[in-house]
Amino acid sequence: MYVIDSATILAASLLSQEAVSLKELKLLASKVRQALPKFLVDLSHQAISTAIEAYPNAFHRQDDFTIARGLTFDAKFVDLFFIQAIPMESRAKFLDCFNQPLKENNS
Repeated sequence: MYVIDSATILAASLLSQEAVSLKELKLLASKVRQALPKFLVDLSHQAISTAIEAYPNAFHRQDDFTIARGLTFDAKFVDLFFIQAIPMESRAKFLDCFNQPLKENNS
């Protein structure tokens, strides 16, 4: 089983927006799990905190519920350090999860 860590989910989500809420991250992680059921997505609180600490120039907490791009965040960085780590045969499905609008369940 392949693990997609929270840094990869964060990086991919911030490619198309300046900041992402924790709620949006959870919705995106759910989309990834549906698209790639054999992959484990680690989006625990600890994993998110670790990602922010490990890449302080790429991510920062905007507030308690929002994570934003850091000073050195760019598409080349994301591709090189995060997207390329996903097996090639699964990359397109992974990226498609971030190119579609988020739909929330109102249940």
